[in-house]
Amino acid sequence: MGRAEDLFSRLRKNGQAEVKQLIADAQAENLWLDFKRSGNDGKGSKLHDSDWKNLAKALSGFANSDGGVILWGVDCSNDSVLGDVPTGTAPLENPARFVSWLENAISACTVPAVPGVESIPILETPTSGYAATLIPASPGAPHQCVRPTGSLHYYLRAGSNFMQVPHAVLAGMFGRRPQPKVFQTYQGAAAIERIGQQMRLKLDVFIHFYNEGPAIARDAFMHILMGIPGGSSKGKFEADPNDSGNWIKQVEFGVLASVVASDGFRIAPQMFVRAFRVYLDFLEPFNSEYGLKITTGCDGAPMHIAEVQYDQDELQQQYQTALKLLLEKKPGANEAVIDLFFPQ
Repeated sequence: MGRAEDLFSRLRKNGQAEVKQLIADAQAENLWLDFKRSGNDGKGSKLHDSDWKNLAKALSGFANSDGGVILWGVDCSNDSVLGDVPTGTAPLENPARFVSWLENAISACTVPAVPGVESIPILETPTSGYAATLIPASPGAPHQCVRPTGSLHYYLRAGSNFMQVPHAVLAGMFGRRPQPKVFQTYQGAAAIERIGQQMRLKLDVFIHFYNEGPAIARDAFMHILMGIPGGSSKGKFEADPNDSGNWIKQVEFGVLASVVASDGFRIAPQMFVRAFRVYLDFLEPFNSEYGLKITTGCDGAPMHIAEVQYDQDELQQQYQTALKLLLEKKPGANEAVIDLFFPQ
């Protein structure tokens, strides 16, 4: 998980408390964070023109760089020592409506449109609050800003600003062959096994190496590190569960394992390849924390690191949530339970 994704995850999880903490900490704008006050504080019947402009610049600048987050509804000013720091809030009217305006505007802001952009409302009161927009680094860069009409500039994030990029710089950065973009995906089953008055939660999950980028992935690898909560809970994994011979396997201490692509094994764009099979059995009581860290990479692409970690109380809550989902048998319960215990 990159810096921008980590911040967005905290905003999603902690909501208003995370916004207040950023302000209390005088968190300066940086390569991955931009504060913006809406041009009309989210009032009116459509996205304000200044919000269109700020969104378009951020989409181009963050997507052409390392990704980033816009936090809407926060005032920001320059401090000679600290830099661009938040000075207070300017809450949006109806944050959910503001998010819908953002989502409708995204595809019209840049050419090509930036993939994977996500916005969420953050409520302070039932009718006001903030919005956060995650703009990931794009495998389809460069992205040209086309709002406001006629601007036609390319931007990069530099410090706390979006800077126009001269043609010579742009050609040097993006005049190279496309690169792969790799991370992990999951496919598996979640079930409940009754043991007397208790219920054991059983997960049987395949971890796939996925190449989302436009280029072939060479010298691919994946590492996993697992921490089991002890007691009656158990966990184990199989490297290269299909015995495909495509991976060179290494397992240490039963909690750390890696697979590295065999010579000549390459992964095409938009291709999934099984790397691990993980078995997890959760049964109360939990004597320690639970964690799972997955690192994915290949030649020519940045590593993708995803991690989930729960202390004993958090694990207890997620365990109860998983049991409820499975017992209610709602559509999508299986995938929702896997998402609770495997990092995204």
